[in-house]
Amino acid sequence: MEQKVKNNKIKLRILIAILVLSAGSAIVFAAIILHDIITTRQGQDFFAQMSVPIVQLPVNPPQQNIVADDESNDDNIDTIAEEEPFLLPILDFEAKRELAPNIVGWIQSPGTVINYPIVQGADNDFYLDHLPNGRRNSMGSIFLDYRNEADFSSQNMFIYGHNMASGDKFSSLRQYENRAFFEQHSEMFIFTPHQNFVLEIFAGYNINSAIEHPPMYFESEIDFERYIENLRSRSFIRSDVQVSYNDQLVFLVTCVYADDNPWRSIIVGRIIALDW
Repeated sequence: MEQKVKNNKIKLRILIAILVLSAGSAIVFAAIILHDIITTRQGQDFFAQMSVPIVQLPVNPPQQNIVADDESNDDNIDTIAEEEPFLLPILDFEAKRELAPNIVGWIQSPGTVINYPIVQGADNDFYLDHLPNGRRNSMGSIFLDYRNEADFSSQNMFIYGHNMASGDKFSSLRQYENRAFFEQHSEMFIFTPHQNFVLEIFAGYNINSAIEHPPMYFESEIDFERYIENLRSRSFIRSDVQVSYNDQLVFLVTCVYADDNPWRSIIVGRIIALDW
């Protein structure tokens, strides 16, 4: 009888210990979730503060085609319809530097959440867990590779951003594996203090970053052609955009799974300078 009571006491203690540990684990788990929610909200509030006014402008003004052999015939005048308007941010980079001292540009993908400042640090680690104002936050920033020229004059440029569960930052890049999404978002815009660009997307692929990295530059035109051939063969995007050795390429990089997983999703495009 005494042994049975002793065994029951031992079982009770074990049960209490399990309950205590379970409660402690639940508290820790809840604290982690709450921290993530607060961190995400702080990041969202900051980027909302950084947001820019948006205006709607036509791509090009209306033009006229006139038949050369009979300019007097009004029937030969064909007015080209004005193209569909798109949203254009109004950017004051000097003002934005008050919140983001290391801002070098702005990236916008119409119709998606991508509408963020691009910053550049002294390495590729700092802005993984810091906002553009330098405050620590796991949401991080959209940032240009520290090895690239800040004026976007490098041959190959790399822009990084997290794949957030909240849908923020570069999470929409994962949707480029869907053909319909690519067709609706085949272009992005990159704005800088010196020049504005359209980014024509032509490829996308996943890599194990522990064993593979896209090239920072090409040694020769042959190396470029070999890379593009390999890129198109493994790309989940099919595009008619033609690229040449003289084109500047932009690689948009985000994580495929969790941050500690080496797999990365990369969307590749060429930039073309705009006259506005």
